[in-house]
Amino acid sequence: CVTIFILVSFVFPKFVVIFNDFDASLPFITTIVIGISDFMGRFWWAVLIVLGLFGTALRTYIQSDAGQLARDGFLLKVPVLNSLIQRYEMAKFARTLGTLFDNGVPVLQALSITRDTLSNRLIKEDIAAIETRVAEGVSISSSLKASPYFPPLIVSMLAVGEESGQLGSATQRVADAYEVEVDRAVKAFTALLEPLIIVFMGVVVGFLVIAMLLPMLTLSSQVR
Repeated sequence: CVTIFILVSFVFPKFVVIFNDFDASLPFITTIVIGISDFMGRFWWAVLIVLGLFGTALRTYIQSDAGQLARDGFLLKVPVLNSLIQRYEMAKFARTLGTLFDNGVPVLQALSITRDTLSNRLIKEDIAAIETRVAEGVSISSSLKASPYFPPLIVSMLAVGEESGQLGSATQRVADAYEVEVDRAVKAFTALLEPLIIVFMGVVVGFLVIAMLLPMLTLSSQVR
């Protein structure tokens, strides 16, 4: 992004001077880039100020309750990333809950403590609803089954744990499985993200370079 900003704001305006001297007929994409370049060359300081203000306002909003809900809801809808976040939260949920059960912490207290360790606000609010159902006498597995965030594996394992009286060990096994899934998901996401960034930057920079080269080719043919 810094490279693109420098190209548009400081490098391309020098080419514009050459085009103006030759009074060349410019392609449409070159005209667009020149317009952007001219604006950035004159008002780059204003662009930086606006971006700084926008970043500050966005950060303030995200730190608010409504902003956190909006951010976490958006992240759970992003392909690939949503799966990674859900697996991470499930691994943390299962590990914390299993450890608390193994140490004899009551169910409702264990759920409350576990909820506070999670990051995603939507999942935390869902666990609060699960606490309410458990307090009303519904089993943990049945309460989790009504949630859109807890997959069948967790529900099934906790149901087995409830029937056998070994909730702690059952939940710890779920945590083991999901921690492995998180490691795999992180590697897959990283492997996908890097080429996407490279391709995106290549397309943007390539478009800008082509926009500048097209009129130069026209000028060279006119000189000949």
